[in-house]
Amino acid sequence: MKRIILGFMLLALSGCGSGGGKTAGVPDGTALGALNSSAAKSTPLAAGDTDCPTGGILVQTGIDKNGNGTLDASEVTSSQKVCNGAEGATGTTGTTGAAGVTGAIGPQGATGATGLTGAPGTTGATGSVGATGATGSQGTQGVAGLNGSQGITGATGPTGATGAQGLIGLTGATGATGATGATGSAGSNGSNGLTGSTGATGAQGIQGATGSQGIAGLDGATGATGLTGATGSTGATGAAGLTGPTGATGATGATGATGPAGVSASSLEMTKSIHCAGDIQQPLTSYIFHFNYDAAIFSSGFVLVSGSIKYHDNQASGAGFYVPTHTDWATGPVTFIYDLAYNLGVGSWQLTLNRTTNVVSIKYYDAQIDYGIHSWEITPDKCGVTTY
Repeated sequence: MKRIILGFMLLALSGCGSGGGKTAGVPDGTALGALNSSAAKSTPLAAGDTDCPTGGILVQTGIDKNGNGTLDASEVTSSQKVCNGAEGATGTTGTTGAAGVTGAIGPQGATGATGLTGAPGTTGATGSVGATGATGSQGTQGVAGLNGSQGITGATGPTGATGAQGLIGLTGATGATGATGATGSAGSNGSNGLTGSTGATGAQGIQGATGSQGIAGLDGATGATGLTGATGSTGATGAAGLTGPTGATGATGATGATGPAGVSASSLEMTKSIHCAGDIQQPLTSYIFHFNYDAAIFSSGFVLVSGSIKYHDNQASGAGFYVPTHTDWATGPVTFIYDLAYNLGVGSWQLTLNRTTNVVSIKYYDAQIDYGIHSWEITPDKCGVTTY
């Protein structure tokens, strides 16, 4: 027969080959640790593993070829990691507590330097001329000028005959008054002499007092405001005031919804393992095939199963993992390809176990042979149960 090598993902846990519990009901030649029997072991995976960030277990299965009851490294034919569930989502944050009382205001910062003086504003328009002040009072009359000196009086001539009236001569300069002569007899009045010239003008009189100030004229309109000077640089910031007391802590927010439960370490504790092994005869021939079926049951109800069919040096196997919600959880089917008619890919096997009665059911399907489907029912004495 051709040697058939098929790879399957195998999920199985330690305890299938040997354990610290009690084993019963395994017939001679098929007990745990028998030559070429199925075996399994598990290794814890720490959190942070590449495939299992939250941790889990590494399950390895294979055939115990040397019959030492232990799955050696060289006998491992399949490995599978069973990961813990992811941590549940964090609940929503509670509402923020009321704000604390504001701290006291810090001292006033130093005054900034004075800004530069702005450019002068344009000159306002000239105001209108004020009304003329009232006329001051008349100054006092200046002192009269001195009279000119008296001319000398000429000597009195003898009284001549009264001549005809002559032309009035020019008025001579007034002579100095002579000494008063003896009063002569009154002569006839002579003609009036010419009027003397006017005396020189007297010196200017003293300036009269200044009149009172006139009423002030109206103020001119205010000139336009000059441009604002540039703002001075800001003064240094004053020291920060003391921090006010911390406000009271706000009420705790409502607890967030619980995330989905992950796989806990306790849920991966194996509570029981079942090992079944025996021989079956091929229909219509005398060929004898050896089968193995192993089941590991955990406290969470998870079930890991593996099974194989072997004829001489040719063997095919498969595995499965079931949780209580799976339809086939109660019987844990293991299905794989191994064609009795040697047409690879046509014939297939299915091994199941009723874990209540420990009856193994084996079915072979092949459309290319006359009987199509053949099945075997294996009695419970071919199975051994170990509890932990």
